[in-house]
Amino acid sequence: KKIADTQHSVDVALFGRMVADSTDLNVDAAAQVAHALSVHAVESESDYFTAVDDMNEDGEDSGAGMIGTVE
Repeated sequence: KKIADTQHSVDVALFGRMVADSTDLNVDAAAQVAHALSVHAVESESDYFTAVDDMNEDGEDSGAGMIGTVE
């Protein structure tokens, strides 16, 4: 367990590691990779979304916590 916590290989440093039974061994990833979805033409869709902050008290900013689009 001690070795796994201190001796990180390049792939663990780059892509991270998750250990469900021992969360203190988890390593955050330095990179994110989006894998290919298909090998044929794909029609792109746009998604408009909003998010509300449930932790706001009455009288505080009551607007959307986030507004954005995702393709």
